[in-house]
Amino acid sequence: MQILNEAYKIDNFSKKNVIIKKCPHGRGIFAKKDFNKNDIIGILVGGMPKKKEDLKFPKYALHIPNTDLYWDDENSTLHWSDYLDHSKNPNALIDFKNFNVKKPSAKLIALKDIKANEEIFIDYYFYGDKLDK
Repeated sequence: MQILNEAYKIDNFSKKNVIIKKCPHGRGIFAKKDFNKNDIIGILVGGMPKKKEDLKFPKYALHIPNTDLYWDDENSTLHWSDYLDHSKNPNALIDFKNFNVKKPSAKLIALKDIKANEEIFIDYYFYGDKLDK
């Protein structure tokens, strides 16, 4: 698998923890080391919170729980978080607790133990209507 980190924006904290690689379904995020349940895997920055009607591509934005806002990656082109793939049995989630609209960021948290070189998945359905039925 080709390693693609040089072409993508990865902050220093996340750079120690994740790597972007080609995988059977395109590109994915892989753990560079072992993580225990509840560990912070990475920090997502750059997404712009918007109301659904203001989104250019609402299908690709994640709903921020307990708000009427969506995390929009439209302005974070080539950010590593764009490559988090979906699974109905995810091993991570995006934690929007303490979300601040003026300084938008979120944490990627391990839902269970994750081994080095394992792909990291989130459940898109958890964040609302990301995937149309």
